[in-house]
Amino acid sequence: MAGAVLKMVTGLVMAAVILGPLEKHWDLDLNRRFQELDQQVSAAVAKGEEISQNALRQRIKQETEAYILDKAARLGLTLEVRVDLSDDDLPVPVGVTLRGAVSPAARAELEAMIRQDLGIGKEGQVWV
Repeated sequence: MAGAVLKMVTGLVMAAVILGPLEKHWDLDLNRRFQELDQQVSAAVAKGEEISQNALRQRIKQETEAYILDKAARLGLTLEVRVDLSDDDLPVPVGVTLRGAVSPAARAELEAMIRQDLGIGKEGQVWV
């Protein structure tokens, strides 16, 4: 019986000696995999933030252009409008390009509305 116990203890010691280096290898491999996963997650988060920012910019641009077109239509004007946004995290309209035939009085009224409602001064309003 003592021989069986001695064989078992010897077998466990040998297994520990053989598997010890493998455990370190597995730990290193697992750490590397976690680092790779962390990098992939970080890249995915950055891409998601970029997509979200682009969608926000597009929505602000479209809604601002629609607002100006609606005000122009109320004045009986048919225009093409392109809004330029700031590069801030929360983009705001900083310029507008307007194209169309407009009387001086209607132009002055629309320019005043753009300045008052949207904060785009006369220098940010370009008529072509």
